[in-house]
Amino acid sequence: MQDFNRMPPQKLSYRSKNKKWRMECIDWADKNYFIHNSYTRKSIKNKIINYNLVNGILDMDDVQLVLNPNQIKSSFNPDKIQHYPIINSKLNIIKGEEWGRRFDARVVVTNPEAISEMNEQKKELMMQELEQWITQGIDPEQEGAEEEQQKQLAKIEDYYKYKWKDLREIRANYLLKHYYQELDMALKFNSGIMDAMICGEEIYQCDIVGGEPTMERINPKKIQVIRSGFSNRVEDADMILLWDYWSPGRIQDTFYDVLKESDIKYITELPFGSTSLDNQANYDEEKSYNLLDPWGGEYGEGVVVEGRLGLFGPPMYSYSNITDNLGNIRVLRLYWKSYRRIKKVKSYDPMTGEEDFNFYPEDYIPNKDVGEEVEILYIMEAWEATKIGKVYVNMRPRVVQYNRLENPSRCHFGIVGSIYNLNDSKPYSMVDMMKWYNYLYDVTMDNMLKVMATNWGKIVKMDLATVPSGWEVDKWLYYAKINRIAITDSFKEGNKGAAMGKLAGLMNNQSSGVIDATQGDEIQHYVNVLEWITETMSSMVGITKQREGAIDNRETVGGVERSVLQSSHITEWLFMTHDNVKKRVLECFIETAKAALRGQKKKFQYLLSDGTNKIIDIDGDEFCECDYGLVIQDSRQSQELIQSLDGLAQAMVQNQLMTGSDLIKIKTTNSIAEITRTMQESEARTMQQQQEAAQAEREMQQAQLEQQAALEEGKLRLLEENNIRDNETKLMIAGIQSETNLMNNEANEVPKEVPYNPEKQAELSEKIREWNDKHSLEKAKFEFDKKKTAEELRLKNKQINKSPIKK
Repeated sequence: MQDFNRMPPQKLSYRSKNKKWRMECIDWADKNYFIHNSYTRKSIKNKIINYNLVNGILDMDDVQLVLNPNQIKSSFNPDKIQHYPIINSKLNIIKGEEWGRRFDARVVVTNPEAISEMNEQKKELMMQELEQWITQGIDPEQEGAEEEQQKQLAKIEDYYKYKWKDLREIRANYLLKHYYQELDMALKFNSGIMDAMICGEEIYQCDIVGGEPTMERINPKKIQVIRSGFSNRVEDADMILLWDYWSPGRIQDTFYDVLKESDIKYITELPFGSTSLDNQANYDEEKSYNLLDPWGGEYGEGVVVEGRLGLFGPPMYSYSNITDNLGNIRVLRLYWKSYRRIKKVKSYDPMTGEEDFNFYPEDYIPNKDVGEEVEILYIMEAWEATKIGKVYVNMRPRVVQYNRLENPSRCHFGIVGSIYNLNDSKPYSMVDMMKWYNYLYDVTMDNMLKVMATNWGKIVKMDLATVPSGWEVDKWLYYAKINRIAITDSFKEGNKGAAMGKLAGLMNNQSSGVIDATQGDEIQHYVNVLEWITETMSSMVGITKQREGAIDNRETVGGVERSVLQSSHITEWLFMTHDNVKKRVLECFIETAKAALRGQKKKFQYLLSDGTNKIIDIDGDEFCECDYGLVIQDSRQSQELIQSLDGLAQAMVQNQLMTGSDLIKIKTTNSIAEITRTMQESEARTMQQQQEAAQAEREMQQAQLEQQAALEEGKLRLLEENNIRDNETKLMIAGIQSETNLMNNEANEVPKEVPYNPEKQAELSEKIREWNDKHSLEKAKFEFDKKKTAEELRLKNKQINKSPIKK
């Protein structure tokens, strides 16, 4: 008979770990369903109380500490009060801020061999580019050649320092971003921070389902972490037990590749609400020491305490239902570490004689002829087993061991999480801090509602002796309320005692007729108490009203900003731990993806930040060759820097130092380095554009000066030509006049007719015509040159204004 008090032995050979041994391991976990020996986790009872409180359900036993602090047994204590969830707004503030925080995670290669290969590859590519640049050649005598060389060298250096990435890193980053969106990891992480605030735990699981890597958030109420010491990391545990109730459809979708036909028939034909009573027959009462209270108490979630049966009462049977009332089937998943025997073989290099060490399975036979020496080692190996009702599947070593080459014994189960505790203690979550104030608020509100129910205001005191005969009280109240007339009958005779035979109006009445039942002062007192409770709770957890958006009209802008900043300092520890969990989960997911993609090629369509589609091809075998790590930038300082960069980018756009496309690129990225490089490139491009514009303006001014000088030169040349023409005209006229005077003188002296000389007259007319033609031609040429110069200058200015800006 199996001893259910102890886990089956783990230090066995692989052949001894047969199907029976594996079934005994999962059955042991099934029998000890609520065993828990963690020093750093709160009880399931505490988790249920906190989750119910956030969901609007009060645990009245917990409320009694506030409702009845003196523990007085009284029937006046209410069994139920209304809950007012004032803590939910605080939790939703943190949840909303986590959703709005940028998370910049970049994958980098971490194994030394790949890093050395990357350096060699980078060096080779850089030398090729330098050689190609030198081959193109730049004339050293050319103006600005040295400056151009410096620019090219700086450009190459900048590319290989900041932008160049190894192809494996590029593919890994694309792969991570693809699955980050496909699996809705951002939403799962956002739900995880709620777990951290409610119960102080945040747990995720990475696994392979249907050949694809997956990441799921684990409900802290449905996980048992066994033998984890004082570590606040879930992955350090030696055993983890997950239990849940799944629908038959989900079971089929998850385990379709390992379920037999008989298993499927069993799952589909299970009746609702069936129990595993047959397992109870194998339960040994004499060796069971489970506590009576599996939900918590001094020892947590039902610690197994050996040898103390008399102190804690009779044993408790811990069998469970196979199905619930809705037909969902219990799925029990066990992960544990078992010993594996390996051989460390020392051999010698035949060429150099140096020692070489390698690890081999336990059935390896060393070759003593070549000097191999063997050392037996035991390392830890992660195992898993799943029990679906009474069906056993996946009883095997874990497909992904998550180990490292430098430490073959390092492994975990792909379940990553953190306990938000301090100094190896149990966590004290935000809900644990706030729920007592919420209880006090509920109790105070309940008392105030009771007082408000008795706040009747001014009550009219009615003497029934004055009510007219035949009237009922309801009729009198009707006239008093509707007509506001209090009708009395002062002649109504008394009927009893000393008033027999006397008029009702003659009765001695010392009362004013009105009873004051107003409770305004007491109600205002309760209102003040409620306000004090909310303010005290807000200051205790560090989420002020200003952080929630409630700003008084008397507050200054600087005061509000200071209050919000100080409030963020108080809760920053929560985001720091949460970011560390996200980093470890994504590293685990990459290792899971390596195992899932081994031996196949992954092709998917990736949407880039600028809206373009990119087809990514990943060789699984090449992807698995490297170890990967994550570098994240998500601290408060990073968030403040990003906000400052966003504001600076807006100012640069307004001042035309950055284009709108660059601003969109900045808004669609989470990388501070990429934002900085984008702003630097935009600034450099803007400076280059300004230099080109200044150069174009100088060239235009120079052209205008040259045009002005040409015009002045033309004017001078035209003036000179006009002077020459005038002088020649004057000389010609003077010659003609001289010849005319001479002819006149000769005519006066010799009284005979001077014969007309047509040849001379024709020669003179020809000279005048040639001179006029030459003058007209030179004038037309000058006007043409003037218009040509103006047109060339206009076209040049137009080309400068419309030419594309060089990048």
